[in-house]
Amino acid sequence: MTPSLLWIVAVLAKTLVGGVLVVAGTGKLLDRGEFSQTVRRFRILPGVIVPAFAGALPIAEILAGGSLISSVFLQWRVVAWSGALAIALFALFGAAITISLARGITDISCGCFGKASSRRLSWGLVGRICFFLLVSVLTLPSVNQQALTDRSPVASLQVMFMGLALFGLVWLFRGIRTAQSLQVDLE
Repeated sequence: MTPSLLWIVAVLAKTLVGGVLVVAGTGKLLDRGEFSQTVRRFRILPGVIVPAFAGALPIAEILAGGSLISSVFLQWRVVAWSGALAIALFALFGAAITISLARGITDISCGCFGKASSRRLSWGLVGRICFFLLVSVLTLPSVNQQALTDRSPVASLQVMFMGLALFGLVWLFRGIRTAQSLQVDLE
């Protein structure tokens, strides 16, 4: 059976959002101390809560991302609804950055990918977060119910690898752009 366009879009969305969340959460876990300081610089949470929040957030990202990717193959209700957690995470990120921008705080790192991210807060960053929030909506079972019944393991692997390749290209172009901006700064 040929996969439907809806199924392909759902698998690509799950792979893209899941990959971003796993990479972001892993980057934050690798340097929890620095991420905790980044959360503190937002000046939104009370100081006593920051360490617990900074420890729990990367785990939630990895769980949501891993569940989204595994939902390509597993039809468990728990992983099928992992897109709801992704939506909540992106809404949280967008709200935190919007609040900081409204307060005039722009000179701190977003902390998006832990140490690997030195991007400063901006409205463009809020736009990217909104993009991922909207793509996360495509991962919900109510949006892709037909997609849940049209899949085969081989087709799932093919589309998942297409999604990983797309994610890899985005990551590569992001790295090239960062390297170019560093080179311009050195000149």
